[in-house]
Amino acid sequence: MKNFSTHKFNFSSIFVHTLLLILLLPLYQSLNGQTLNFNDWTRYGVVLDVGVPGTWDDEIVGFASVIFESDTFRMWYSGNDGSKWRIGYATSLDGINWTKNEMNPVLDAGPPGSWDNIGVAGPNVIFIDTIFHMWYSTSEETKIGHATSPDGIGWTKDPDNPVLEGGPYGSWDYYANGGIVTFDSDTFHMWYTGWDALKTNVCVGYATATNPYGKNWAKDTLHNPVLETVLGEWDHPAIYCGSVAILNDNYYMFYEGGGINWDAEIGLAKSNNKVEWERYSDPVFTKGQPGSWDSYWVGRPSVLLNNSVTQMWYTGGTDVGVGKIGYATGPAVPVELISFTATSQLGKVILNWSTATEINNLGFEIERKILQNQNAGEWIRIAFVEGHGTTTEPREYSYPDDISTVQATSLVYRLKQMDFLGTYEYSSEVTVENPAPVDYVLYQNFPNPFNPSTTITFGIPIKTHLVLKVFNAVGEEVAQLYNGEKEAGRYSFEFSSVGLPSGVYFYQLKTENYVQMRKMILLR
Repeated sequence: MKNFSTHKFNFSSIFVHTLLLILLLPLYQSLNGQTLNFNDWTRYGVVLDVGVPGTWDDEIVGFASVIFESDTFRMWYSGNDGSKWRIGYATSLDGINWTKNEMNPVLDAGPPGSWDNIGVAGPNVIFIDTIFHMWYSTSEETKIGHATSPDGIGWTKDPDNPVLEGGPYGSWDYYANGGIVTFDSDTFHMWYTGWDALKTNVCVGYATATNPYGKNWAKDTLHNPVLETVLGEWDHPAIYCGSVAILNDNYYMFYEGGGINWDAEIGLAKSNNKVEWERYSDPVFTKGQPGSWDSYWVGRPSVLLNNSVTQMWYTGGTDVGVGKIGYATGPAVPVELISFTATSQLGKVILNWSTATEINNLGFEIERKILQNQNAGEWIRIAFVEGHGTTTEPREYSYPDDISTVQATSLVYRLKQMDFLGTYEYSSEVTVENPAPVDYVLYQNFPNPFNPSTTITFGIPIKTHLVLKVFNAVGEEVAQLYNGEKEAGRYSFEFSSVGLPSGVYFYQLKTENYVQMRKMILLR
């Protein structure tokens, strides 16, 4: 737990953090033994300093949240004058040269007796449908509030505040703050920092909200905490959530890890389901060189991607209780995959994908997995498509997969993008349900002989009207299993023999251009 060493600050633990919804992260990073080249940062030094003596932020600034909206970088940050935390606002055209707003602080502590009267800090801001939403914490460290603004300057606190509170005494999140929020479809997702009443173990929890304002939060009691410290690891005993990013259906969390005594660095974790996280083994951003402004600690990152450059604003300092905001850029994204689709037609699956930019791109391995009646096979490599190396121009790719001999109810595909250094990243998966055969086909029923039921399967290469019937040995119709239109694909119908005697039966598939009949045996 971080504690100010001077009596001027009236609460412990700087808590919160920043969001960044980045669409893509550098693919040079990989887990499970892959080379991690994300340490190659360019540092630009301090970009937002404390205010002049006598101003509201003259002691410390930090814990920023940065977004890029309307061609402008917008930053909300925490400031302290030695007595109280407040939230300020600044803008920049390049992410380096910032102008503090003359209306600062834009979010102040509440009136005496209110839940946030001691101080407000750790803003996290996202922009949804012309409205800025901010989640912030208080110096009490046990609650998270919500506010909205039409312009990012004039804020209205939610009348239902606080929107998320710490758990009961004895719980892992007795203290709860630092909500980092993303939004997709109709759901808000929050990762928040929590620790027990003794402040000995700082972890990250997860919660969701579905109302329009992101305030009816439900903690994930099944999985929480979703990211914990591990004894002996570099980030023990404290993990403070800083940023959450999305790439190819994977989630990446930049976080502040390390000592409670401010001796912190920045780490990275990855998840494909928001609740199960795997950490990189080492920090991805470390303290500055001795004598530099950030030589003692770095943390609370806010990261986003702009013009294919990974940008990070972070808080750093030379001692306990000292903080300023710095800026660094990381490696550009090697491949920015913007679409990946699969379409079935006439015994083939046509794979199409496109990239916005490519850097050092060797190419794409195409992998396929067969699903047959809910049984999943293994991933197999079916092809390799060469990339375009380095280009800032959009590129289109296509590959036809011949599935004329493949028996499957579904096919799943993914791309393995590889660079010339041997590192790689998987794309999201695309699924082809009911792949179309190359021609009409009526398969032998199974089981055969049967009792009391059997499955009849057929395939059609195009959309057509069809009739599937069953006849007895003298040609009398005993069942009509289907009569209507079907899209191209493979289909199965169950035939029940209830009420029928043992014997030989025939089933017939009839379309506008195809008629086929097969024999089956009912054996009681």
